[in-house]
Amino acid sequence: MVVTGGVLAGCSVPGEAVDVPAPPAVRAVVVWSNSLCAKAKSVDELRGQANAAIEPAQAERYLDGITSSVDDLVADLKDVEPTRIASADGYVSGLVKALETIRPRLPASNDPAVSGLPEAQKVSKARQIAAVVAEIAPQVPLLASVAGGTPELDTAYDLAPGCDPVGPRAPARQSVVWADSMCATAKAVQGLPAAVPQVSADLLGSAELGMFISSGESRVKELSESVGKLAPIGVKAADEYRSRMQAALKDAAGKLPRDVGMRDFWSVPTDARKAEAGKVVEAYGLIRPTAAGLDLAVRTDAALGAAYDLAPRCTPAGASELPPARNGSDLGSCASGTCQVQVTGRAEVTIDGRLFVVTVRDGGVSVANGTAVTRMQSGSGSSSFGQTGGKTVRFRVLGLTATSTVLSISST
Repeated sequence: MVVTGGVLAGCSVPGEAVDVPAPPAVRAVVVWSNSLCAKAKSVDELRGQANAAIEPAQAERYLDGITSSVDDLVADLKDVEPTRIASADGYVSGLVKALETIRPRLPASNDPAVSGLPEAQKVSKARQIAAVVAEIAPQVPLLASVAGGTPELDTAYDLAPGCDPVGPRAPARQSVVWADSMCATAKAVQGLPAAVPQVSADLLGSAELGMFISSGESRVKELSESVGKLAPIGVKAADEYRSRMQAALKDAAGKLPRDVGMRDFWSVPTDARKAEAGKVVEAYGLIRPTAAGLDLAVRTDAALGAAYDLAPRCTPAGASELPPARNGSDLGSCASGTCQVQVTGRAEVTIDGRLFVVTVRDGGVSVANGTAVTRMQSGSGSSSFGQTGGKTVRFRVLGLTATSTVLSISST
C-alpha cells in the first residue's frame, strides 16, 4: 500500500470490486497444473468416443482397453502430490470419485466374451460403454474454471506448457515453454545409447538389434524437429546452445545407416548388423556432448533462469531429477501388489507371485515377463501385463533418468 498526497493508492471505494494480482507462480503448482491438464485431456479423449464413428475392429480395441485406461488414470491421480490448495486438491478427488463411480459398469479387460460377439454387437456395446464414460463432465473446461477462480493456482496454470491459459498470455510463458522443451530434448540427448546393446544370439536378439538400428533415424528426426520448433529466445548464450545442438543433430542424421526396413532385415548378416549398430552409436556420440551446459546458458539471463526453474521438465539446481519413491528401493514391498519404488540398472520384481525383470538403459525402461517385453521411453509411460482369469499388473513411470527410474506398480 502506497501513500501519495494523503490518498491511499491502490485502495478502492467501499463496495467496489478490487482486482487483486495473483501470487507469483510456484514450481510445484506449475508441475501440478501441467500434469493435471494432461490427465484432463486424457479423460476428455475417452469421453469423445461417444460421438466418434466406431468400426468393429475399433470397437473391440476400445472395449478391451477402456477399463485399463480408467484404472491407469485413477492410479495416476492418486499419485499426484497434494498442493494444499483446497480447490485444486478438491478437483483431483472429485475426478477420482467420478472415474471410480463408472468403473463397475465397464467391461473386464480382454474379456473373451467380448471378442466372441458379432461385429454389430461389438459396435453397439462400445457405444453403450462410451456413453457411460461420457457421463463424466468435460474436464478441460472444468479444470480451467477451477484455475481461473483460484488466485494461488491461476498464474501457475497459465505458465504450465501443457495447459491453455485462462487469461492473457503471461510474458513469462514463452520462456517457460522454451525452457521446458529444451530441457526435455537435452535429457533425451543425454540418454542416447553410448554402446551397442548386448543381445542374445537367437532371433529375439537379432530383432532387438534390428530395432536399435531402425530407431536411430526416427530418434534423431524427432529430436531435430523438437529443437527446430523452438524460435530463438533472445538470450545469446541460450540461442547459441540451441544452434549447437541443431547443427549436431543435422550432422548426425547424415551419418546414420539407411533404414532397410524389417522386410530386408533378415537378409543382413549378424556381423553386418552389429557394424551398422556401431554407426548409430557413433552418430549419437556427435550429439551427446551438446546436451551439457543448458543450465549455465539460461542463467545468463535472470528472467530465463527463473523460467527454467519453473519448467516441469527442467531440474532446478540442487533438486533431484527423480521424484521420491514411497517405498524407496525396497522391491520386496511390491509382493503385496502395490508399491512405488526406485530401480537402478536391472532388477527382478515379484508381484502377486509373477516375476518381472525391469531394466533401465539408454534413457528407457523395459519390463519383461516371460516372453512378453514392453519398453517405455518417456518419464510418464505405462504398460500392462494381463493374465487370463487373473490380475493385470501395471507399471507406470513417474520419473526417469539415463540409469534410474521411479515406478508405480499396481495389480488389479
